Amino acid sequence: HEGGWIASDRKTVYLSDDYSGGAVLFRFVADVAEDFSKGQLAFYKQSTNGMTGEWINIPMTLDNMLNARSVATEMGATLFMRLEWVEGINDETVFITETGRGKKQSIAAQMRKGGYPAKHLKDLPSWDDADSSFNDMYGRVLRLNTVSGKIESAIEGGGLLETTKRPVNNHLSSPDGLASTTIDGRTYLAIHEDMNPGGAPANPSHFSTVLNEIYFVDVTEDAAGKQYSVDTDLHRFLVGPKGCETTGGRFSPDGSAFFVNIQHPASENNAPFDHSVTLVVTGFEEYLNLTTSIEEEIVEVSGLEISPNPVARQLYLNKTTDVAIYNAEGQRVLVERNTNSVDVSDLESGAYILKTAEGEVQKLIVE
Repeated sequence: HEGGWIASDRKTVYLSDDYSGGAVLFRFVADVAEDFSKGQLAFYKQSTNGMTGEWINIPMTLDNMLNARSVATEMGATLFMRLEWVEGINDETVFITETGRGKKQSIAAQMRKGGYPAKHLKDLPSWDDADSSFNDMYGRVLRLNTVSGKIESAIEGGGLLETTKRPVNNHLSSPDGLASTTIDGRTYLAIHEDMNPGGAPANPSHFSTVLNEIYFVDVTEDAAGKQYSVDTDLHRFLVGPKGCETTGGRFSPDGSAFFVNIQHPASENNAPFDHSVTLVVTGFEEYLNLTTSIEEEIVEVSGLEISPNPVARQLYLNKTTDVAIYNAEGQRVLVERNTNSVDVSDLESGAYILKTAEGEVQKLIVE
């Protein structure tokens, strides 16, 4: 079991299964609150149309507990890709990461035992009925409605403009750890990456092929059927060094600090990026203020110069830096790193804000 989440009754626990050959989702209900030594283990079984699901109890014998996945599969459990972390934002809505495999994967062996693939896997364009295989490069974040039993994809990994093949703002791959917090009445889900070395995203020039990032998404108004866009709804706020795994994220009770583990980075990295570390990220509340209107007074820093302005295609800076561009609603629409020029031809005409990594700000008009 890679991870689990305990409901407010302090008895019900949703448990993942980190197994690439056909994972099973489990639920354990303790007899007594906060005493998990005795209770009932069950597995998830999805309806044929994927709109509902039920929990099937496993006979609580020692042999069954030692072989829970096999027993559940033989009893007709629904099969998933590798299930990683579980995070509920309330007792009704629970998110589960289904990490990407990075290569062709078959669950035929588990199906021969009696298991059935989850509907979203069978709906993949790469699904092959002949050998029950599929290529699931990026993975996804699943959403479980505990009332109806429905499991669906809430966030599909990837993120690439198919028209231009340019990397977009975000590129979610191999989601792993999950954490959530509520700040000023809004609930945010943080998503870690643990890039599978067996495969790389479709655009090998994008740094997501070697660096594991952390994203957050506003899930305050989450509803059944809502599909979050990697390109517009997710916001990247931390990037780990090459080869690492970002995981273990937890917010302080007031949401003002975020603790996270950076595990086993590549040993050939330059110091100090060749060692594991636990970090605390502060200022999260300030970072969440992404809705500043461009009509508010902007203090333009004289050290930063951009031209031409207005601009139709290529924008030039008088320095090399990281650049982010925000639209009138405060949404980040474009990011370029270590550059002194930005191609804005894909942006709609209108007013924008350009910010550098040093905090310099300029108004920008795209024609």
